[in-house]
Amino acid sequence: MFRLNSFRARVISWGALMGAVVLILMLSINLHSIEEQINHQIEARIDYTRNAYQTALATPLAKQDYTTLRDILEIWGKSGDISYLVIMDTDGNRRASTGLADNGPLPAPGKADSVYHVRFDVTSAGKHYGSVQYGLLTDYLSAARDRLILYNAIAALIGVCISSILLVIFSRHVVKPLINLSNAAEHITSGNYDVQLETTGVSELDSLLKHFRAMALTVSSKISMLEWQAQHDALTDAFNRRAFEKRTSELLEDPTVTDVIMLYIDLDQFKTINDNCGHSAGDILLTRVAHLLESRLGDAFVARIGGDEFGAIMSLDNDELDVQKMARTIIEDISNIHFEWEGQSFRVGASIGVASSSSLGTRSLRELMIAADTACFSAKELGRSRIRVYHPNDDHFRQRREELRNVAQLDSILAQNRFSLHFQRFSPLTGDRPSHAEILLRVRNTEGGFDIPVNLIHAAERYNLMSRIDHWVIESACQQIAKWDKDKCETGIECFSINVSGASLSDEHFPDFVLDQIYASNVSPKRLCFEITESSAIAYLKPALHFIESVRRAGATVALDDFGSGLSSFAYLKRFQADYLKIDGTFISNIDTDSANFATVKAIVTLARAHGLRTVAEFVHSSSILQVIREIGVDYAQGYHCHTPEPLDALPRGYTPAPRTESANL
Repeated sequence: MFRLNSFRARVISWGALMGAVVLILMLSINLHSIEEQINHQIEARIDYTRNAYQTALATPLAKQDYTTLRDILEIWGKSGDISYLVIMDTDGNRRASTGLADNGPLPAPGKADSVYHVRFDVTSAGKHYGSVQYGLLTDYLSAARDRLILYNAIAALIGVCISSILLVIFSRHVVKPLINLSNAAEHITSGNYDVQLETTGVSELDSLLKHFRAMALTVSSKISMLEWQAQHDALTDAFNRRAFEKRTSELLEDPTVTDVIMLYIDLDQFKTINDNCGHSAGDILLTRVAHLLESRLGDAFVARIGGDEFGAIMSLDNDELDVQKMARTIIEDISNIHFEWEGQSFRVGASIGVASSSSLGTRSLRELMIAADTACFSAKELGRSRIRVYHPNDDHFRQRREELRNVAQLDSILAQNRFSLHFQRFSPLTGDRPSHAEILLRVRNTEGGFDIPVNLIHAAERYNLMSRIDHWVIESACQQIAKWDKDKCETGIECFSINVSGASLSDEHFPDFVLDQIYASNVSPKRLCFEITESSAIAYLKPALHFIESVRRAGATVALDDFGSGLSSFAYLKRFQADYLKIDGTFISNIDTDSANFATVKAIVTLARAHGLRTVAEFVHSSSILQVIREIGVDYAQGYHCHTPEPLDALPRGYTPAPRTESANL
């Protein structure tokens, strides 16, 4: 279909316009050439006449032979292009004339209308005998010029028509491939890369079409590859998490699917292979597991959704027992994999969490994923290589949901600045000990009071979020203590203890963070003591030793918290280079009635003194307990009997030095 705004129409229009301009220019040049030719012919005629009659008129004029002059005049006047003729003597008197009244004035020489008025002198042998003036008619030349102009105009019009026809033919030949190219590009834009472009020759346009077709095929291939990569795991070629979630959402949104069942599969002991053999070995094992799952689960949608985690989704009418049987078979198959690497043999297992949309009573992808993940985590907690089916009413899973809600609150608590630092004094029991207090974490509640975030901390530890809390506490504490020192506020406390979680202790960058906060806030390191639980110190022995060395070198002190809860800590005590031992509260809470605990605490105090360490007894909640630990020789007492925790920012206003005598009723 021919459209006025199409490329073809523009080609024809511009071509016709350019052709017309060229033809007009050529017509103008021809007209100019015609005028020049006419003028040249007139000049030639004038020259011819002058030369012809110059000699013929000289003798009759010299002899005043007017009869001869009239004869010559008569012959000359018969010429069709002479309108009048006048012969004059040297005085300008007319001696003979024709075609003009005798007494009429002579026109001035030059062109007037269609007559050239020509005058020339008659001379012979250098002598002047008179002059001649005649009128040369140019009508025939003008008619000839008009005919030539007409012929050129007709030729130009024919040329324009022929050019237009040729342009239409040319545009059809040239524009058609471009139209095909445009249509092909439109198909590609809509996502259809299967374009057919016919070529008929080896012109530049044909070459363009060939290259465009090759480009479309290449782009189609690349897009297909990218689409495949977007939905598949690069290592195992199994579907990835994105494809898994998309497929699960499709099943959940399908009203014909009554139940969607998800298996969350996490490999056990996979880290052992990675740590001992390297990631190359781990990659090979993951690929084998992926292929095993795909072959074993048949029609299920299998995907790798994490490092060593796989997922399977199915919409089966099987009951819970069938699903558990299928999961148990998977565990057996994975445990039967004999993986060998460079002479070493390894076995792995798998923990599987199962969740179904029907048991959850929801069609939410997020809730189904969380339920399956929670069930898998529970299976690992129960001993690994086992199956756990998620039941919303199970007490265990209720607790996990509560933990997840607490984890979800962490971001809002930090964003709303609802964390608050409190402190609890230590009561010195022996000698002249420096005043000491522990910094505690509280959360502002909606009633304006403060809550102890036990559940939040427990959930943060489980889901590896404690480092965020540790960072906030350390940064806030350093800034507050530094501000007091700068403002010279008297707090009555020389050293503040800050708890460090195992998650932070295992972070190789954590010592640098602590030192950066100390230097940034300009707080004196001597004002800080970092408490590490003995279980964390032993679990992360190497990073714990590095942290202790870093902060003690800077000038801070270190306390081993909950000491005695693991007897292995006695063997590591010398390596830790701590400054304080905080005796585990389970030994203190009934030390006044339990002789075994009394003996244990006494042994710990003796051991601490042998290593030059000061001791702190936690959970001191009565005067009898205080009396017993004083007799044993504990250096500090900490508990609600000694001091009820208070907000840290109220410390300068409420400063009261801790009593050091028995009469203080600690």
